[in-house]
Amino acid sequence: MVELKQNILYVTRRGLYLHHEKEALKVKDHAETVLSVPMHHLEGVTLFGVSTLTPSLLSKCLQRGVFVSYLSERGRFLGRLEGAKSGNVLVRLDQVRKSFDSNERVRLSR
Repeated sequence: MVELKQNILYVTRRGLYLHHEKEALKVKDHAETVLSVPMHHLEGVTLFGVSTLTPSLLSKCLQRGVFVSYLSERGRFLGRLEGAKSGNVLVRLDQVRKSFDSNERVRLSR
């Protein structure tokens, strides 16, 4: 079975082949395409058990910030891949932390 819930693609049927064509993620069962999802709709892909995800699709997911999670057939977490985060969020968090420190506020105001 393949389901799309809240922008996360869940692949629970074994033996499926996931790849991308242009800007869409395609799920195939042998030669038949069972699902096609535009990449910009995805936040993540979760694979249960043994299915194949092509290296080019993995690269496309990581570049677009789409995580890929691997679980055993019984749902035990095996691992997760995520692309690099934007540095802006980390800079903003550091700025907020420093704003609570009175010594840092004085130093920054000079």
